[in-house]
Amino acid sequence: MKNEHPLREASAAQVARAATPRRGRRGPVKFVGMGLLGGAFAGCLSHLQTPDALTTAVAVVLTFAGTVLALNLLNLALWVAMKAAKVAAVLGVLLAIGCVYDWPWAEAAVDWLLTAGARGAGVVWDQLVQWRAR
Repeated sequence: MKNEHPLREASAAQVARAATPRRGRRGPVKFVGMGLLGGAFAGCLSHLQTPDALTTAVAVVLTFAGTVLALNLLNLALWVAMKAAKVAAVLGVLLAIGCVYDWPWAEAAVDWLLTAGARGAGVVWDQLVQWRAR
């Protein structure tokens, strides 16, 4: 019987996967610590103003839930913004290349974007209607 280490028989992909630290989202418990701190702070302030147990408990629970919800929504908004920025960067490069090579669709798209930035979406809609009418 051989006395070998199990990683000696593993493939390079298995070794690389085992060595890579796992990062990522931790689910809904991501901001619980900050929610607990906010709830404790709100509880202390509420208890100092009115030493009523029910009022303090309501303040703690509402602050905790509000903090966790707000931070998760902010995290989602930032995630969506980063995904949109990645798509916008690729589209910007594609439009720049299209304008260099005089592709008509790229130049029309850039004209629409410039018009939208300068005068608003209503003018872009009018241009789109005119273009479809051709």
